[in-house]
Amino acid sequence: MSFRPLLPAESAATDVVQAWVSLLAACEQSTATQLQVKAGLYGPANFVQAPCQQRGTWSAGQPVGLDSTPDPRAFLAAFGPEVGTWARLVPVQGPGSKFLAAVAPMGDTWQVMGVAVGNQ
Repeated sequence: MSFRPLLPAESAATDVVQAWVSLLAACEQSTATQLQVKAGLYGPANFVQAPCQQRGTWSAGQPVGLDSTPDPRAFLAAFGPEVGTWARLVPVQGPGSKFLAAVAPMGDTWQVMGVAVGNQ
């Protein structure tokens, strides 16, 4: 017997990350936190601060697998080797930087659980 998680639609991951990064770009960190699994995210904090500091348009792309980051160790350590079966990474592009937002399925939607550097 094998276990296969039933995940929300991947397009919903893009929508959640777009809403989250738009709130960050408006410097509304406390409201953006409502779209997160918890207040403190896994990964480098400077990625979360960038949208407020670098004014301009930020966009979220299509979800990709955990193998799209060269360093998944924070997620593997926190959630174990099965994290790749359910977590997704959503590319985020801003005026001066880019990163990946890691999302986790929470019921019938996704929530941001961390950030990571993407493959260049």
